[in-house]
Formats: sequence, structure tokens, C-alpha cells
Amino acid sequence: MDEFEAEENNCMKKFIGSCFGPLTLLFFIGLSSCIETGDEERPGMVVKADYLYTKIWGVSLFKDDGLDKTALFNNVFIEFRPNFIFRITQGCETTDGEWILSSDSTLLVIRIPDNTEPLNQLSDEWVVTWLSDTEMRFIEQDNKGDEEFHLTVAPLNALSCKSCDHIDDFLIDKTWSVTSLISNVGDITDEIRGDYIEFKENGEVILHSTDYQIVGSWALTDQCRLLVLRWFQDQVYPDVYRHLEDSWVIGETDQPLITLENDAGTLELTEGIIPYCQDLHTNVLNTSWTIDFVSINQDDVSDNFTGTGLTLLDNNQLATEVMVGPAVLGTWILTGNCDRISFDIQAGQLKELSREWIIISVDEETITLVHEEGSLRMEMHLKKGAPQLSVECQEAIDHFTYGKWSIGKFTSNNSEDNTQYKAYSFKFKEDGTIVASDDTDEITGKWYPTGDCSQVVIYLDSNSSLSELSGKWEVEFYENGIIMVYEKMQVRRTVEMVRG
Repeated sequence: MDEFEAEENNCMKKFIGSCFGPLTLLFFIGLSSCIETGDEERPGMVVKADYLYTKIWGVSLFKDDGLDKTALFNNVFIEFRPNFIFRITQGCETTDGEWILSSDSTLLVIRIPDNTEPLNQLSDEWVVTWLSDTEMRFIEQDNKGDEEFHLTVAPLNALSCKSCDHIDDFLIDKTWSVTSLISNVGDITDEIRGDYIEFKENGEVILHSTDYQIVGSWALTDQCRLLVLRWFQDQVYPDVYRHLEDSWVIGETDQPLITLENDAGTLELTEGIIPYCQDLHTNVLNTSWTIDFVSINQDDVSDNFTGTGLTLLDNNQLATEVMVGPAVLGTWILTGNCDRISFDIQAGQLKELSREWIIISVDEETITLVHEEGSLRMEMHLKKGAPQLSVECQEAIDHFTYGKWSIGKFTSNNSEDNTQYKAYSFKFKEDGTIVASDDTDEITGKWYPTGDCSQVVIYLDSNSSLSELSGKWEVEFYENGIIMVYEKMQVRRTVEMVRG
């Protein structure tokens, strides 16, 4: 219970003790009475407390001294909360008073602070004259008949604050998997693993499980602090789902995660549909996945992963697939509540993917992953199937790997200097090795094409005489030659390689 709620309860106890007097002592005698309904209005009908606080109410009629003042209560909605809190919501503002029933449950007493015109006009002792599933009617206890009060059931989302667009946009038209649910009976995540929730713009909420579809309402209340979930009545579903039906304090809302809590426990929702662990294994195991899209802080860097992929093997082994070079082995493992997957690739082109990724969605054809760490946000899409080389990439690889190359011209910041390179010949091998040799020396390194194969990455020993050739180069091909350009910061290098 937070300080706000504690203060509410303390004020409630003080108010009841000072204002209700003998009514408080008699209250609990009549709470078990059933709702009575009839075709005619008559004073003294019985209302049950549970009936009051399981609904949201709008003011459909208010008369004072015979004058119709209903317009004063347009867009005013009322909750009879447990602990005798009478809450009025108008737009994004809330006002709290008290409510209580008489010993025979036929008299409703409402008290609202005096400084809340016109809302405080509801403060009175009201006799119940009519009840139905959707409406309550009252007259003032003095029986003069010149004060009348009608309440009609309103949808839960009537309570939603209209300034909560930032959270609305976060929730609506997405699927949210229940990835953690800890209640007052313990951790019950396993009982609802694989279930997901949809929040509709019209205030409807739908929970999907393997065997059930449960429909209800949702609202953002208390100046966007609370997310309220309620299931519609007359639905059959396991008791475990009743733990979701509550008011939740909104905590972390960092996409793709939302964390909620209340006095009874905590709830964690992750964007996307997270399958059961066994289903996830079945869909991804012993399958090749092409790296179809990668972004870093919303910048599309997919070109750097053209023609690459991953194969998830038994025993949590992982093999990379690349255009040039050997498959590098690593490991993969499902973590969290099977909503995360970690890759460990210690060498090769794809080692920068060695991270823990949140699984946003997975099906038989695609996997969507997100990694967040500090200010870094990466997103990766995997597409089922081994990576395929484009015609342009195959031609580029063939061009590099056919024959040997020598450097005809080398310039650094427009200054030509070929002396240290003229004696070397270069061989680009299909296993990703580059070998540079002269009469007395041999230097080996790594190479691979990237992007749309209009770039090549070269690694050579930083202590060698050829270290200036290391880096990512833009390449242009002609019949028996390659032009390579390297630009970074204030450095610009150009290499012209000729075959032979």
C-alpha cells in the first residue's frame, strides 16, 4: 500500500467515525441482503454493497428542490469503492468522499467535502426506490420528493483520463504476453505462460489462452497512474485469471515491456506473442535463419548483414552462416520466462550479435528480437531459411577470389605512396582468409564482403607493414581491377588493385 492509499484509508476511518455515528455500528448487519427489483418504484428497496462497487455509474438524473440539475454532472462518473471510498471522476480530476449503507441496506449515505461545488450536492441520505442490472434510483430521505438522484451503469473506460495518450498509444493495437504474474498466493506465471492480452481502443480487453478467450474492459485512471482490468460477467474461466482483474499501478513502460503492481502482487507484460518453451524449441530448432533486418537506435544497418544467418542446433549449439568464411560455432539459450534468447558467438563476422535478446514474436517463418542496454536499442528480424546470395554478391565474391592481386596505386589523404605495397601479391580465399606475400614475408588476415557487396571488410595484423589496409572499404569493380576507398574521420585512403 503506497502513502496515497494509506492516507485515504486513514481519512476514511476518521470520517466514518465522526460523521456516520450509529450507522457504522449497524452497517454490517445488512450487507448480505439480496438485490430486490420490481416493476414499480417504491422506497425502501434493498441494495447489496457488492452490487455498488462492481460497477461504474454515470449520473442520469439529479433534481434539487424540483429543479433538474443533471447538466451539472455531465461526464461525471462514480465508483463505490471498497473501504467506503466514494470516488467521483470528471475528466482527469478525481474527488473522494465516503459512502455507507444503513443497517437494512435501504438507505445510502453519501458525504463529499463542502468545497467541491457542484459535486457536494450529492451529499445526502438517499432512499433506494428502484434497482435493475443497469440503473439505480433514489429520493432524499425526507420524503418531500423534490430531490431525486438516478445512476446508470457506464463503461469502465468512461474513467479513462483523456490526457493519457502516451500510455494509450503504448498499449493499443498490440499484443502483450503475460511474462510474469506474482500474486498473494505466489508465483503463478507457469499457469498462464503463453497467454497474451489485447487492449482495444474502444476500452475492450481480450485475454487469449490455449483454451479460453476472456473479454472485459480496461481504463487508465487516477491521472494515468492506474491501469484497471475487469472481466465481463457470465464468462467461465479458471480462477487464475481473476488475479489479473484488478487495479494496477503503472511502473516501467520501456518498450517492449510494461511492469504493473498492486498490494496483491506484480504483473509483467511483454510486447508480442511469446509461445510455450516447447513450442519455441519446435519452431526454431535445427533450422537456418537468415538475418533479414537489423537496426541500431532506429538506424537500418541491414546491409551489414546481407547473406548472413544463424542455425540453432541441438544441445544449445549455434552455427553462423556467412557469405565468405567458415561457419563459426557458438551457443544459444532461452532465458527469462522463455521470452529471451541469448547468443554467444566468440569469433567471426556475427560476434556483435552476442547479446541477450527479448523475443517479441516467433512463428514458423519469422522471429523478431530486441536488445536494450542503456541508450542502445537494437532490433533484429530472422527469416526462416538459409541466406541466399544475390547475383551481384556472387559476382563480387568471384571477382575477389579469382587469381591474385597486386596494388597498382595507394594514396592516403591524396598523397600517393606505393613503396611498401608494390612487392606484395594478395590472394582472397573463399574460406575468408587473405594472404599477402612477397619474396621473404607472408602476412595473413581475414576478409568478407558486406552490405550489398559494394563493401569489403579487411583485417590484417596491426603490427604489420600492411596495417593501413585494415578497415571497411567501399569497392568498385572493373574487368581486371578493383578500386577501394576508405573514409573515416579525417582519413581518406584509396587503393587500386590489379589482377596478376
